[in-house]
Amino acid sequence: MKNVLITGASRGIGAACAERFSEAGYRVFITYNNSEKEAMDIAKNIKGIPVQCDVSKKDEVLDMVSFINKNYGSISVLVNNAGISQQKMFCDITEDDWDMMMDVNLKSMYLVTHAVLDDMVREKYGRIINI
Repeated sequence: MKNVLITGASRGIGAACAERFSEAGYRVFITYNNSEKEAMDIAKNIKGIPVQCDVSKKDEVLDMVSFINKNYGSISVLVNNAGISQQKMFCDITEDDWDMMMDVNLKSMYLVTHAVLDDMVREKYGRIINI
């Protein structure tokens, strides 16, 4: 069984991706940061595996990927879907708000991709989807 890791899979596009990959026979890892209940509900519905991780933090990403590799094998497909926004006017967004958005929306793509890439290269197989 191939493994797919979907960041931000507790709702919206990520949840829809989780459902589709499950239907296609993948073992689905549903990452979430704050939406535990939603992630647990999705996981239960598709027999997926919820994994709490702040994908903007390198140590948490490395721990998550290590946990998956150790217990379930390597990740065949990565869907970088995690994202946040600020519900403010641009002139009200602080530098800290901006940094947090960039860390989750951009840096996380680098961190998670970097964490799974060695296995994909070694196995000569892997797919990375950035949303």
